[in-house]
Amino acid sequence: MSRDLRALSLEWEEQTGYDSIDTVERVYPRTKSGAYVCVHPGCSFARRDPVKIWRHTHTGHGRNDLPPEVRGGN
Repeated sequence: MSRDLRALSLEWEEQTGYDSIDTVERVYPRTKSGAYVCVHPGCSFARRDPVKIWRHTHTGHGRNDLPPEVRGGN
């Protein structure tokens, strides 16, 4: 991928309102071990890598609202 993923996620958040990687790091709940937790009701998916949570929250649960540039890289 030619563009920085973090910057792309911030740009996408500005355009659509969908959470960016920075938003994941700032506001998503964390487990005692420090993993970020998916915010979808009833989902227990958790990972330490905020990019993995960002991708999960935008591709899981029957949707795909990732930026078009990264949709194929799930």
